[in-house]
Amino acid sequence: ATVLMTYQGGDASDNGKASVIKCVRTVGGGVAVHSAFDVSAFLSDDARACYLDAVLNIDFGLPHTAYGNCTKSGVDAPVVGSRLGYDLRAATPNPFRTVTSIEFHVPNRTHVLIEIYDVLGRKVRTLVDETLASSHARKWDGLDARGERASAGIYFVRMEAGDFRTTRKVVLLK
Repeated sequence: ATVLMTYQGGDASDNGKASVIKCVRTVGGGVAVHSAFDVSAFLSDDARACYLDAVLNIDFGLPHTAYGNCTKSGVDAPVVGSRLGYDLRAATPNPFRTVTSIEFHVPNRTHVLIEIYDVLGRKVRTLVDETLASSHARKWDGLDARGERASAGIYFVRMEAGDFRTTRKVVLLK
């Protein structure tokens, strides 16, 4: 097995861990590429095409199509800048005590829903439920939907916009 990609820039405990592994079968031939994430995790069709193009070219020797918008991130993880697709950035600061900022981007006018959930999957608060375009930031002050202080712990910021869905972790301290 050969590590093709590692996690970079996400949760510090994940950085450097294998995210894509190539396995070559020594008896009978064959190659398999195992990914720790679904290809839909990429932010745009261009990013998915860049990733698949790199895997098919580098690992399987098929002709390279040289997508022009690709940049390299991690070991062999071609990605396209988030300005071309949907994006939910990590909350900053994280962890936080009083307020954290959550930045997100949508490439065109679409309905955006951003909600905060606790570790049991209960909705704590809705931050965004409106039609937007371009980049935005919303602050979460650690309050729940009733205006009461949420307890310290791990929370999840979930964004839905069109077909795009993603979740980020945020930690609220006392």
